[in-house]
Amino acid sequence: MIYRVLQIVLWPIFRLFYRFSVSNRSHIPVSGPVLLVANHTSYLDPVLLGLASRRPIAFMAKAELFKIPGLGWLIRRLYAFPVQREGFDRRAVRTALNKLKEGGVVGIFPQGSRERGETKEGLPGAALIALKSGAQILPAAILGADKVIPDGKALPRRATIEVRFGEPIQCGTTGEKKEIIEQMTRKIMEEIRTLLGEPV
Repeated sequence: MIYRVLQIVLWPIFRLFYRFSVSNRSHIPVSGPVLLVANHTSYLDPVLLGLASRRPIAFMAKAELFKIPGLGWLIRRLYAFPVQREGFDRRAVRTALNKLKEGGVVGIFPQGSRERGETKEGLPGAALIALKSGAQILPAAILGADKVIPDGKALPRRATIEVRFGEPIQCGTTGEKKEIIEQMTRKIMEEIRTLLGEPV
């Protein structure tokens, strides 16, 4: 209920102040498990993807956010679940796999943390989860969110924001597991860079 209410409330606000738009929303599978992967440059990114998607997204979010009074309560009710960024968090992976097994959409930022400038290489977690779950991978690109609160500025600014969805891709199943994960991680980041208009 909270998820849908926030979508209804925030959509016109973002359309008005940031000329928010969504491209290729039809690429989102209407059912079945989906692993949504996107670049990450702003704290707004989960909000923007949540507004852009017709299906609820359960985001993997850094564990520290869940300790913030009020915010932790809210994001849990928006289906987010914690991940420890130090080392390999087996509990977070199991949670993601369970949500995908139930046919849901799980959102991951494969770079692991916010990064501005040219999109860097991704971490293997997204490809590992896709391989274990058999879920389709849906690449997405968020453009303009980093302009809302530029580095060194405290107050938000007006900017043009767009979310672009790519074609779903299926995780490969031939070859050694390590090789498959490496190939899929490269493929995920190549798709995101293509959507961003960056060199592959």
